[in-house]
Amino acid sequence: MTGTGTCDYKFAAQPKTHNRIVKTYERLTGKTAPIIDRWQFNGETKGPTTITYSASPNRGLLIEKYVNGRLLRINNKTLNLGKSTDKVLGIIIIITPYTVGKLHSSHAISAVKYNDTLYAFNAWGEDHKSVDNDIFNFLKNKYNCDKLLIYKGPSLQAGDPYGVCVGYATNFILEMLLKIAENKIPRRPTQLKYNDFVYQVLRTRGICFGRQCVKEESIRTQWTKLEKNLRKKANSPVFTGKILGTETVEQLKQIAKQYGVKGLSGKPKAELVSSLRKTLILPSRSNLENINFKSPTPKPKPKKASPRKDMTLLNLRKYASSQCMKGRSRYPRVANLRKFVSEYKQPVRSPINKDKIETLSAQGLRNYASRHCIKGYGKYTKKSNLRRFLVNKVTKG
Repeated sequence: MTGTGTCDYKFAAQPKTHNRIVKTYERLTGKTAPIIDRWQFNGETKGPTTITYSASPNRGLLIEKYVNGRLLRINNKTLNLGKSTDKVLGIIIIITPYTVGKLHSSHAISAVKYNDTLYAFNAWGEDHKSVDNDIFNFLKNKYNCDKLLIYKGPSLQAGDPYGVCVGYATNFILEMLLKIAENKIPRRPTQLKYNDFVYQVLRTRGICFGRQCVKEESIRTQWTKLEKNLRKKANSPVFTGKILGTETVEQLKQIAKQYGVKGLSGKPKAELVSSLRKTLILPSRSNLENINFKSPTPKPKPKKASPRKDMTLLNLRKYASSQCMKGRSRYPRVANLRKFVSEYKQPVRSPINKDKIETLSAQGLRNYASRHCIKGYGKYTKKSNLRRFLVNKVTKG
């Protein structure tokens, strides 16, 4: 969130946010959801907070009691907390204040523990603040983890006018827990594979925080739908039935009214059935796009055509440039350049390695791009932008 929006941290810890994760997980897996712990930290001291918040009925908020950073009670209910020995659990994290001068009064981040690794997430990605590192390391030790991976990919909230960090943080937990349930987390994921997975699953599939995914819609649309979900004063009831199409129009309207589905007035029965199915029936896991926790396989580049014998000097130069033929500038005459092109043997280049790219300096990245004949790298002067450009080249093939 690098725009002007702010987050209301209370929505992150309240039961409705927790219940959305749990109910969606159980709906898609048929299993009991892991424990979801909730924490609060002070962004100035970087330490856990001990505080009790009063109820705010007009906003649908309950009493919250945090002790040493951990949410222990909501109203009179003592929460079931995770243990350091748990193999799998989700962690919602509130930081307040978050930035210097309290520009962002609060921010939501999150993490998931899986075996001995803490997978950490801030929707700001590579723009995250140093306070995140301190908090994630604190939780790494608290939950007895040996390893820590922090998302460092592109920011998902650059320009976000609402402040939908809570939506991203909780969706991250859900997506990671689903991958764990499918036994599809690699034993030794690299930083780049982790970045790729988080970015793709939260950006490509879209947000399934409510009942509908927003795949193939704009990032602005995702922010808007997330904002509406987060600002609801109460949870919508969970629809567990089926829309068979045998219901009468009046029965369909009653279902729409009961579950708060609007905008169906005056529609014919076929459209009522279609709209209610799309809105109320959460797709099964098998019907969601299966984004794998691994680097995408590069697509093979099409083979370039050989130069024609009637090519002019200018066209030969363009052809040699497109093939990245080193030494072409030494031949100013068409006959010599044509001979050079026809006899040129491309040097053997190692495959572009994403893990290698992650470790290189700015100059190393430029040299790497030049050796691998990657066009367009010269316009990127910032190391992070150049690295992302090269990674995208590998991804797209």
